[in-house]
Amino acid sequence: MNHLPQSKNSNFSYLQLRKLLGILGILLPLILPAINNFELQPSISHFYYTPASSVFTGFLISFSLFLFCYPGRVGDRVFISDNWLTNIAGFGALLTALIPTAYNGGLPCSLPLEDTSLWMSLKKLDLPILHNHEFTSGIHLVSAGIFLLCMAVMSFWRFTLGKISRLQLWFFKFCGIMTAAPVLIIATKKIWSTLSGAENTPWFENEVYWLECISVLFFGIAWLVKGKFLRILGFR
Repeated sequence: MNHLPQSKNSNFSYLQLRKLLGILGILLPLILPAINNFELQPSISHFYYTPASSVFTGFLISFSLFLFCYPGRVGDRVFISDNWLTNIAGFGALLTALIPTAYNGGLPCSLPLEDTSLWMSLKKLDLPILHNHEFTSGIHLVSAGIFLLCMAVMSFWRFTLGKISRLQLWFFKFCGIMTAAPVLIIATKKIWSTLSGAENTPWFENEVYWLECISVLFFGIAWLVKGKFLRILGFR
């Protein structure tokens, strides 16, 4: 069965898209702190409120554009195709870029005028009140989760199709698990704290940031390897 276009230029484009997505995924959690004087944030999304804001937004929009342009394998009889998966992921990345996370966890939209300290802190931030709205922050978090979980499915389920070695099979499955697991941990803790009313106490400093780094890095590694980047080092 013919899964990929036969023309040399088309195959080259597939490999280049995979490599670009992989490189962006690996560079994102490395470049953001570097631009921000190596000052970490509570999450990758919080770099939106730092000098690295344009880089954060630019990377996510690049993710979305590359994913929209990537049709992937064709001809497989599956429940959901590569094209659908990458389009959903691209839409998630785009919403993540356009709708920022709450700066400090989601302030209420209606703020008391007498609360001078609160208004002064917002004035110093010089940010629209929308950026601290709990509902829009929720959209951001769900969109980011959809983006990364789709990337996990691509690695675990789609990259393992075709003629690959057993080592490659388990490598892509491992990358898929390591992409999804941090997202599921973050989501589970958030849902549990909301339902139970308990405080979502982090296990370590900047917990969400480090978990997101693991997820993004393994997603990037999977795409980079799938783009045959290792051929540069002599691997097939």
